[in-house]
This record gives sequence, structure tokens and C-alpha cells, in this order.
Amino acid sequence: MAQPLHPGSVTDGGAGPSTTRVQLVLFHSEAWLERVASALRSAGAPGPGLEVAVWDNAPTSPDLRDWCAARGWSYVASPDGNLGYGEGHNRLSRLASEDCEFLLLLNPDGVLLPGTVSGLQAVARENPRAALVEAAQFPIEHPKQYRTDSLETDWCSGACLLARSAAFRELGGFDPRLFMYCEDVDLGWRAWLAGWRCLYVPWAKFLHVTGDQERARARRPALLHQALGGVYLRRRYFGEEVAREFLDSLRPSMARSFMAELELGAERLQVAPLERGDCEHIHLDPGGAYAERRW
Repeated sequence: MAQPLHPGSVTDGGAGPSTTRVQLVLFHSEAWLERVASALRSAGAPGPGLEVAVWDNAPTSPDLRDWCAARGWSYVASPDGNLGYGEGHNRLSRLASEDCEFLLLLNPDGVLLPGTVSGLQAVARENPRAALVEAAQFPIEHPKQYRTDSLETDWCSGACLLARSAAFRELGGFDPRLFMYCEDVDLGWRAWLAGWRCLYVPWAKFLHVTGDQERARARRPALLHQALGGVYLRRRYFGEEVAREFLDSLRPSMARSFMAELELGAERLQVAPLERGDCEHIHLDPGGAYAERRW
């Protein structure tokens, strides 16, 4: 097993001739983009070996295409409306060149800190069976567990995620039935089942505005899609009975109208079950989380 780099060896630049395609999926995200662009310039993107591509799920601003072009970014306006986070990345990934080695998927409400891009690339190159390599979110790190010796983790968050292009294609990308939330858990679990690995790089940092910090954001859509993602994962990996138990557990805490919407969405979210066998990376902790927690 290849050993991860020591964090002291990480620097930006020197990515080599193969291309890393930085991907952003936008939905009324213009307010964040100057900050994102500044961080990408510091990381050398766009530049040799690093390109930037944007998928706009809400193409209402005619100036955004020109704004991207002025910075050397490619821009695609969704022809089919808001497709969600995962499917936006799926569509954008299909436009990557054949020599694209990695896809770096970024939330537009976050900022790459120095060393993050090259740190993720270096770990991925030292571990050729790593399909997904995740940066640590800062200042609020995700509590899921990872192994400090091998960097293995059960799944990788999509907030700042380096995906090996060949693996992403083999896995079929994100499941488009998941509009937002849990698509990254599903992709990680499918990666393990297919013989790939998921790694977590604690010294590669991504400054991320979380829902808890962004108080003004409407929470209803997020709660709905988080719950639908929970139904999907349980149905696909643990069976219909576990999915139904999860839905029933939500009834006491959900408003009647919300629960009706959730039931309808869950009815439409049909998915064939996968045989998870004895894969140690696919499990629900006692609190219903999708990985063992560090805290």
C-alpha cells in the first residue's frame, strides 16, 4: 500500500502535464465567485495542468459567461434547468478532455487554502486505487472517522473532492436521482464496492461556509433533500424495511405538509438494492450517520 505524503512536502504547482479539471456547479452563486477566483489564481488555475469549468444550473445572468471567459474559465449554461449538484458535475465531467487525470469538484461557497490542490494530487498519485480524495473542511471539520495511517475513510464529502477521472467514469458519476445531499456518500460506497479507495487528507484544507454558519439560507429544501437522501441510502444498501423505519421515525418531528412532500418524493425515488456483502465501509452508526464519528 502506498504511503501518504508527509504534509510538510506539500506545495502548490508542479502538477505535471496531465490535466486537473476544477469544476464548479452554480445556482445563484455569483456572490462567491470573486473569492473563489482569487483562491484558484493562487493555486495556479487556470494554468498549465489546471483548467476551470463552470456548470450554471440557474443561467439568468448574461454577464456571467463573459465574466468566466475573462478569467479563462469555460462556462456551460444548463439547457434543462436546475439539475442538482451531482448531475451538474456529471454533465460537466463529460466535456473533459481525454487526458484529464483528475476532476476537482468544489462547492462555490468555499475557498481552497494554499497547498490544497497539489496536496490532493500528490496523495492521489501515490495511491493509484484512490478514486476519491477529500480535503478537510475548515474551520468546522467533518466529524467522520478516517485512518491516520492509510488515510482511508468510508466516503468523501463532495465539498472539495478530487476524483480520479477514470474511476468517476467507471462508477457512472453521481446518481442523478439525488438532487442534493447524500450523492457523495453513495458515490463513496459504490467506489469501495468496485474495488476503489476513498481517502481523507487532513492537511489539505478547504474553507467552507456551512449551513450552520449561513443563517439566512432557507432550511426547508435542505431538510427535505437530506431526508430523501437518507431514504435512498437505506433503501439501496440496507433494504426497504430499514428505509421505511427511517421514514416512520421522522413523523413525530415533521410538519404534516412537509411529511406529505417527503412521502411523495420517497415513493418516486426507486433504486435497485446493491449487495454490500461484508464491506466494512458501508454502515449506519447508532445515531443514523453514514460513518463512525471522531466526536
